[in-house]
Amino acid sequence: MPEFKVKCWYFGESKNKFFKDKEKRIYHKFSVPNAGDLPNKIFRSLSRDKFNKRDCWLWISKELIKKLDINWESDKTYCFLMKLGEHKTAAFNIKNELLNSEKVNNMVLKDKSYWENTVKKIGFWGSEDYFYELKKDRQNPTKNQNNNPTQSENKTDWGKIAIFCLPIVMFALFSFLLIKWVSKKKE
Repeated sequence: MPEFKVKCWYFGESKNKFFKDKEKRIYHKFSVPNAGDLPNKIFRSLSRDKFNKRDCWLWISKELIKKLDINWESDKTYCFLMKLGEHKTAAFNIKNELLNSEKVNNMVLKDKSYWENTVKKIGFWGSEDYFYELKKDRQNPTKNQNNNPTQSENKTDWGKIAIFCLPIVMFALFSFLLIKWVSKKKE
């Protein structure tokens, strides 16, 4: 499944109504300025010519963000590493909404399973560091930003140490016994 770096400018929270929402809910709103770099197959029902004239937005529900324990900083450009274009991943859909007399492409993430299938990492654009990674989130969902990587890296594999040290200990013991035997022979 292909992964794409999606550039997202954070616009804060906004109330909106998507899909099966009965009333307006709070969503985190992101503009996607590099959507032109993404392939056609991740956009539902539009051609490249039509796409170039449209804006793309990423919407993430506030309830989902609370579950994931992610804090957004205002006026920042984020890098979302996303898997796009497969059956159970999110896609940009045309919503019948006009923005500056053009239709808008929205990707709405409010379901945890779609989130896990689509978003793999989040960091700041231009940085290779990611403060959210899906694997970290599965291990410790409430403290994914405070994981201590040195704890997991410092696990000692005593089996490998024993296999390495056993010949050294046997050589030292054999040398000791040999020296003791030679000293008895001299007496």
